[in-house]
Amino acid sequence: MDRISFPVVQKRLQTEDGLKAPVKAIIRTDSNVILGVVGLDYKMVPHKEVVEGIEKYIPTTLENRRFTLCRDGAILFAFYSTPLIGDAEIRDGDVIKFGLEAFNSYNGELAVGFMLRAKRVQNGAFLFIPKSIATISMRHRGGLNLPEIKDEFLKRMPLFMQTAMKWKEWSTITPKQDDIVKFLDKVVGERLQKELLEKYNSQFDKTVWGLYNVLANYATNEIKLHKNNEDNKRVSQFNFEKKVFSAFYFIDW
Repeated sequence: MDRISFPVVQKRLQTEDGLKAPVKAIIRTDSNVILGVVGLDYKMVPHKEVVEGIEKYIPTTLENRRFTLCRDGAILFAFYSTPLIGDAEIRDGDVIKFGLEAFNSYNGELAVGFMLRAKRVQNGAFLFIPKSIATISMRHRGGLNLPEIKDEFLKRMPLFMQTAMKWKEWSTITPKQDDIVKFLDKVVGERLQKELLEKYNSQFDKTVWGLYNVLANYATNEIKLHKNNEDNKRVSQFNFEKKVFSAFYFIDW
């Protein structure tokens, strides 16, 4: 927990002439780094408070906590496995394990909350299922009611199994090549579209689930980062997931 408990303060910005600006800076004082510049109505929620609230109020066992800090600590992701939530087998040997990921930011880039996630386990390796199954998030604008997390989690639990049924359905459908091209054309650039299409066409699994996992592999292992900045990889993945995989679920394959 010490890793995410670094000191942070808020300071209103002003001009050289002393005029107060309608923004404030969020400053990490142990490294003297400005983590973000936000509006005056931004309500800062410490990373530690988010993690402690999740671990206290989520009504299931959370294990194997893993922190990821991005943007010099401005953004936090905290991933947990949820061993009491049963695995889903999409087809023989194709197993999905469920988990939970909390998130928060000091720069306004992300809200504060959590999402139910999953990962596909095969041959000792795994791919994250790149769409959060269900998300609760709150903007940094008012009081954070952490006790509500329990009720929101229980409301979203049925979405686990509904989503697993969708994956099983996808494993029986072979999409049309034209539909794949149209989808990729909407969500990625021309170079990446070509790369992903080639990978899909070269693999054995030609189902919608197979296409989904080509995209999952890219999101998990192959996202290209500017200046090879691995510290910010999870943010790049998160943004890719929102853009690509939310749309994937609305295609009539």
